[in-house]
Amino acid sequence: MPPHKIWAEKGASSAMTATEKNSYRLTAVLTVRADGKKLPILFIIKGRDGGYLERNEIPSYPEGHLYAVQENAWMYNVTWKMYILELLRYLNYSV
Repeated sequence: MPPHKIWAEKGASSAMTATEKNSYRLTAVLTVRADGKKLPILFIIKGRDGGYLERNEIPSYPEGHLYAVQENAWMYNVTWKMYILELLRYLNYSV
């Protein structure tokens, strides 16, 4: 969703470019086992495969979670398959 409020210094412009309106969109997939154990979070970040975020920013993100880049930041079948495979590795199941 586009932001509903804009912070700007008094008297300064609060104008935004079209790319700033939705540039920080992401989806967080939270998974909990039946016994209550929390599994790594999957963050799907709006961006392009092989783009700046994937090459430069994601490697600096905190370890212990999973990160994917997708143009709409939605959970698609490719992202879902990647998440399932990573969870199976995390749980020490043979894939």
